[in-house]
Amino acid sequence: MKLKFWDKFNKRWINAESLKLSTLGEIIGVWSFEGETYGPNQFETVRSTGLKDKNGKEIYEGDIVTWVNDKGEQVGQVTWAPARFHIRNEYNWFVEIDLTEVIGNIYENPKLIKEN
Repeated sequence: MKLKFWDKFNKRWINAESLKLSTLGEIIGVWSFEGETYGPNQFETVRSTGLKDKNGKEIYEGDIVTWVNDKGEQVGQVTWAPARFHIRNEYNWFVEIDLTEVIGNIYENPKLIKEN
């Protein structure tokens, strides 16, 4: 499983070197290559879907994607639902992943997505 970590306070991606896990396997700490230590409330864990958009860019949870259908251009957020990832927009539509294009993410570009 590929993971990325978002520094909630400094609003940037963490260049993670190693992780601290609880006895239950939960990530409770992150150490960066720069020597910084992050506690459990300081970062957001973002999982890869294991899929790529139409341009070959890896798709992560929290990515904002666009696609075109019979209603025109649509924008949605990649979210985790029990046992699968899906794309959610104001209509809660699901789309073919190979037709999507990653245009940002909710951490760096929150204004790209409409609030539901």
